[in-house]
Amino acid sequence: MAVRILSRYLARDFAFGFALTVAIFTLVLVAGTMVRAMDWLARGVPGPLLFRFFALNVPYTLQFSIPLGALTAVLLLFSRLSSDGELTAMRACGMSLWQIAAPVLALAVAATAATLALAHGASPYSRQQQRNIEAQFRQVDPLALIEPGRWIREFPGHLLYVARRDGGRLQDVTLYAIPEDGPRRVIRARDGTVARSADGRELRIDLYAVRMEWVESEEPGGRERRRTMTAEHYPEVFRIDEMFRRRAVRLRPGDHTLPQLLAALRDLPAKHPELDPADLLPQRLQLVIEASSRTALAFTCLAFVLLGIPLGIRTRRRESGIGFGISLGVAMLFYFTMVMVGTMSTHPRLHPQLLVWAPILLAEVAGLVLLHRAR
Repeated sequence: MAVRILSRYLARDFAFGFALTVAIFTLVLVAGTMVRAMDWLARGVPGPLLFRFFALNVPYTLQFSIPLGALTAVLLLFSRLSSDGELTAMRACGMSLWQIAAPVLALAVAATAATLALAHGASPYSRQQQRNIEAQFRQVDPLALIEPGRWIREFPGHLLYVARRDGGRLQDVTLYAIPEDGPRRVIRARDGTVARSADGRELRIDLYAVRMEWVESEEPGGRERRRTMTAEHYPEVFRIDEMFRRRAVRLRPGDHTLPQLLAALRDLPAKHPELDPADLLPQRLQLVIEASSRTALAFTCLAFVLLGIPLGIRTRRRESGIGFGISLGVAMLFYFTMVMVGTMSTHPRLHPQLLVWAPILLAEVAGLVLLHRAR
């Protein structure tokens, strides 16, 4: 009976701290979206549409604030139990450290399941809705169409990929020209610029250090004869009204639910028949990394709690500042590693889809070892 009472006490205390810290971290993390919303408001976007865009960002933010809240709450709980002597009293009553930690670990498993559902369902769906709203935003600013790291189909008769963008400056540009009749051209450029015309009706892309390739003819046996040429400068001009008339909302890998990700992996060659195999491989790996990263992100919740219990016991202080400091330090290391892995879609030999799990497994092993020593 005493064990059940203490378990309910620990679960209630952890749940209260968890709810409070999740709310705080969510408010902090959505501040960036608030800045973006204010920028769009200044450009003339209606307020109700901006509020809906802001609200749709909450499910995505919860993927990060739930693990952060779990880590902070468990650090605060066990540091208080340790400093107040409650932990010693519980163990003197015959409770092992695993029995003390059991209700907190059970709630961590539930939080992990909730984060997993968010990561593969509610969050990408809400981001799809955000893309629909952003499609309306971009009619105010057509330059926002050019998003680095994804194939852009909004330009009539063309397919554009930009590795990096800094304002109007573009780096590592690939432009597929796909006319209705005639040969397909592949244009690769070291860098370029993009700007809107003075009358606001056209978008001009100037490419520099260009290499152009196209199929000139087909030889017997199905082999293609390709022709190449180079140029210092290659311009392309697109009418903005045609871009938005033909424009359909295109989703990033992060905007797909899990069933959509799996379907995209199966249908990738059929969906992009115009792409060369070398250009198709990074797209496939990006989808795999996305699915793996989301799943790994959900399991950080359990990893943080396993690591946070022994760390909380060792701090032996009541101040909440140390709990927030440790949680932010650990979380920054985790998320920095995940961001770095997400940029490795062009390095398949490193197996980034597996590498993303390394910090989580290390944290769980470290937490289990520290818990065993703390017994």
